[in-house]
Amino acid sequence: MALNDILKNATVVDMQRCEAIFLSFNSLSNYFERNHDTVKLLYDNNILTDKDIDLILEEKVLNEAKIYVHMMDRELTVIPGGEKTRSQSYADHVLRTDFLAYALEKKALSNKEIAKITFDHGDNLDSFVSRYGKNDLISNLRNELLNPKPKPEIKYDEHPTCSMMH
Repeated sequence: MALNDILKNATVVDMQRCEAIFLSFNSLSNYFERNHDTVKLLYDNNILTDKDIDLILEEKVLNEAKIYVHMMDRELTVIPGGEKTRSQSYADHVLRTDFLAYALEKKALSNKEIAKITFDHGDNLDSFVSRYGKNDLISNLRNELLNPKPKPEIKYDEHPTCSMMH
């Protein structure tokens, strides 16, 4: 096996181990940030391809959409009485509506999962996909990861109370 294949396989396996795309310590966005120079070098030299990254991104988007469906259908304990109730989440209340729309459009959810989704604002499955779906979701995610925007510089004031006094 050639060195390029070993590097590609190791990178793909590492990316597959990431739990989510963004909101997790073990996310793809953190992976790309920590390993940006290496991943970019592999990508720019066609060792790591759009297809390699897109397959991983699609898997993560679909997994995240399934998590949203599960969250919509979970039982909640209402405090202080301790009585149980079903979650009242709606499809447009999830963090990434575009991920859920993508999964619905790709028919990646089972009928049982789809039945758990509650729409509001007069939406149904088709109107939700039409409203929140993005044709170029996967390629846009790939571009965001490969070409991250610079983070804003945050100035830290060690003594904010003292600063207000002056």
